Amino acid sequence: MLPDINFQNIRCHRNSKNHGFAELCVQIFRHTFPQGTTFYRVDDAGGDGGVEDTVPLPDGNEIGMQAKYFNSLGKSQWQQIDKSVRTAINNHPTLVEYRIVSPVNRGQDMKKWTDRINRWNQYAKEQGFTHEIEFVWWGESELQDMLLAPDHISKVHYWFGTPTFSFT
Repeated sequence: MLPDINFQNIRCHRNSKNHGFAELCVQIFRHTFPQGTTFYRVDDAGGDGGVEDTVPLPDGNEIGMQAKYFNSLGKSQWQQIDKSVRTAINNHPTLVEYRIVSPVNRGQDMKKWTDRINRWNQYAKEQGFTHEIEFVWWGESELQDMLLAPDHISKVHYWFGTPTFSFT
């Protein structure tokens, strides 16, 4: 039987489901890079600088990831995302890709997403960026797809308390 991945039931980490979700996202993010890759996990005790984790690339650029534990995407949540994006741009001048991870899927209006990306890249340009940042959304569907891959089944068991299963 396939496990039911309900992000509202994620295990707490450091006494918080927000921290639990962020830690799971960091684990998945890191798994998208080759073994031996260097990462920089940000402790958010004093603010996270707009990223949970970053990967410095060989060319001097970096990829960042920000987790947002929401149960809906309304005006307030988008304002929080906007603030994190601006903070990341201000603190990471070599950012070339920014992954936003939330257990919620975006709405159907792709124009709103494209407009938001354009605004973020305009802000980056105003801050002196000479390149555009690639913005990537990982929502509920993307996360579930990744977590159901054989490499992540143990994470499903740990973070959601569901039994593991075998593909063999």
